[in-house]
Amino acid sequence: MKIEQLSVDALIPYALNSRTHDDAQVAQIAASIREFGFTNPVLIDKDGGIIAGHGRVMAARKLALTKVPCIRLVHLTDTQRRAYIIVDNKLALNASWDQLLLEGELQGLHAAEFDMGLLGFEPVELQAATRAAERGAERALACLGLENGHAAADIRDLRGLIDAWREARRTAWQTTVKVLTTGVLAALLVGIAIKLRLMGGPQ
Repeated sequence: MKIEQLSVDALIPYALNSRTHDDAQVAQIAASIREFGFTNPVLIDKDGGIIAGHGRVMAARKLALTKVPCIRLVHLTDTQRRAYIIVDNKLALNASWDQLLLEGELQGLHAAEFDMGLLGFEPVELQAATRAAERGAERALACLGLENGHAAADIRDLRGLIDAWREARRTAWQTTVKVLTTGVLAALLVGIAIKLRLMGGPQ
């Protein structure tokens, strides 16, 4: 499908669009476009009528964008066009979240100091997810026996033991190599000595 850069003023909103966009949601879409770019083209019919992307066009106007990327869905019948306007919105609403994965991603983005307001969640939702992630971390530590408030010290001790084990293994390897090298050299010297005796003996 071809992407066209079309004037915002040339796009025609669907008069019977049942999906609403309040000012707060349009502001969220605008903030997303400002951060990530216009990554989702507007879907239009052959005459420039908007099929999907009413909110994005409203956000483009808010950002004073003159052109937006569009894709023409010329293969749709009029009935299919009207149906797809509903389908495009409803199918997205039918999806759900894997809460554990979501909480982990949110925690990682927060640690990276990303602007969490751009994610579209309400502050109370972000706070709840953060608390859930913290509880999950506490449960994981508890499974390791580190739930008594001394987790940080215990982990440092564990790292110390691992480092000591690695150093011992490295030293043992070096000792083994040294012993083997000494043994090989000794064998060579013995061999040379025997050979010299044989060569210097009675003919």
